[in-house]
Amino acid sequence: MKTKNNTIPNLIGLLLLCPLLTIGQEKQAVRKIHYAPEGNSFVLKNGARKFNRALYGSNTGFRVETGDLPEFAMYMPGMGGNFKLGLVNGKDSKWITEASKIDTKYVLGTIQYEIQDPILDNGKLIVKVVALKEKEGFIVKVYGENVPKKVNLVWAYGGATGKKFSRDGDIGADPESVFYLQPEYCTNNKYTLKKQSFLLEYGSESNKEKTGNNKKLTGYFPGSDIKLANPKQQKTPLELYSSNPENLTLVTGKNAISKSEMFWLFSSEDLKSDVSQKGLSQLYDKSVQETYLLANRVKVVTPDPYINTLGSALSIAADGIWESPAYLHGAIAWRMYLNAWRGAYTADPLGWHDRAKTHFTSYSNSQVTAPENGPIVLDTVRNFARQKEVMGTSMFSSGYISRNPNKNTVAHHYDMNLVFFDQMLRHFKWTGDTSFMKEMWPTIQRHLNWEKEISIRIMTDFMMLMRQFGRAMLYNTAVAV
Repeated sequence: MKTKNNTIPNLIGLLLLCPLLTIGQEKQAVRKIHYAPEGNSFVLKNGARKFNRALYGSNTGFRVETGDLPEFAMYMPGMGGNFKLGLVNGKDSKWITEASKIDTKYVLGTIQYEIQDPILDNGKLIVKVVALKEKEGFIVKVYGENVPKKVNLVWAYGGATGKKFSRDGDIGADPESVFYLQPEYCTNNKYTLKKQSFLLEYGSESNKEKTGNNKKLTGYFPGSDIKLANPKQQKTPLELYSSNPENLTLVTGKNAISKSEMFWLFSSEDLKSDVSQKGLSQLYDKSVQETYLLANRVKVVTPDPYINTLGSALSIAADGIWESPAYLHGAIAWRMYLNAWRGAYTADPLGWHDRAKTHFTSYSNSQVTAPENGPIVLDTVRNFARQKEVMGTSMFSSGYISRNPNKNTVAHHYDMNLVFFDQMLRHFKWTGDTSFMKEMWPTIQRHLNWEKEISIRIMTDFMMLMRQFGRAMLYNTAVAV
């Protein structure tokens, strides 16, 4: 018997059905391209967002928050303060984030701004930012082009609390306002002012020991007319600079603008280096070179300019999720250790074979070695959806890899063993490191035995459960009859 071919009628039916499926649905807004490629850069004109472009440097939880608009914050993790710049021309003043024209360029892990506004007449203000590579901190470089002498730059720093945000400031989870220089963030901020630096002591509001300020950071700046001011009066730079400190304070300064470069450095660590303007210039150049070297680890050259920016973005992102001795779940939100999230896959293609080896070694030390096996204990609180997170049960027995490197005593609901060993096998295939294979072989053996034991136990318990279920059904049937 021949089978009738209904392909063409079916296709016609689907085409006729499509308009019916869209009836009553709202028209979706067309998404706009946020950034455009320009060589190795992501560029944007007149953006509207703040704190949506993190700069990483030190392979720690620290980052400097920058964005489409030129206002900056330090996350330590925990709020380490906000740095903002403003322009003053006579009685006219505005923050540079309010300028009429702002060209933003994310270049190989650094960010640059070109600012134009009637307050500058026909001049331009150039602002560039880079995170330090060897310490937790960042440098801001500022200079002018054809800026009238009557125009001054006002800068302000403050609002350090040490408090962590609910999702560490992740875009879409925490509002951008968490990074604003909010007056209440200035509670118990204590400043020690010097000629070209200040010491900020903070942390009383996040100190669980309740022993007052337990954190500090240092700011270095060009020769400025500096003072303490009132963070409740930030409507304009001129208003802030003219204010007098009350119970809450921040530090502010005023500088002339010229083609000569000025540098600001903020760090939570002792730099043990030259912090003069000349020294900061050298440190800025060194930090930019180190960041560019990292970003150029992968270069993509194609006829498509959108694809050509991806190599540097990949390199920066992959470096941002590394914190020795292992890769992290994420660089901002979910910045935590998990043995087999996707980060470790980036190590070998980017040439970080040493990082891959350290990652696998540290997690081999996290493999549970006893007991040999255990009972299946379902989590009643989770409606039997997973095993109870208790060491010594069937899942959390010999062979299981715990979530934290070099620590095999913590149960966690994720079973990431298969992905972890897939990453390890890919590393072996990439490097051909037979000595490391031999070193890891006992870890692999325990994993294979664990997988086999888990499968047998689950199947055995499942069959027992089905037999009990069958008996119950027979009993209920007999009672009904």
